[in-house]
Amino acid sequence: MRATALTRKGRATRERIVRAATDLIAAHGVAGTSTEDEDLNQGFLRWQALLLDGLNAMRDRGELRADADLGELSLVLLTALQGGALLSQTMRNTQPMRASMDSALAYIRSFTPVP
Repeated sequence: MRATALTRKGRATRERIVRAATDLIAAHGVAGTSTEDEDLNQGFLRWQALLLDGLNAMRDRGELRADADLGELSLVLLTALQGGALLSQTMRNTQPMRASMDSALAYIRSFTPVP
């Protein structure tokens, strides 16, 4: 699918949709989960910590620049994994997971040192 530029009205509509979806997720959770579920929260924090450990190892090996915010990058990965998984399961298609991970990994690659 080829990306096309949105008109000003299209961008405003997209922003309203994103805002409404964010409000719904904050109020009701995602996929039958509760935003107040401490076990779920702790599970995500543990998963993010594992991703952070991997990113730290990459930086220690010189594969990521020293100025990379590894906390943010671990959250980017976790968000891409969860969002991609949710949409892939809902749509019964792997394209959302592929797209979310491609984007997250491209962002992480932007923090690799220039040779």
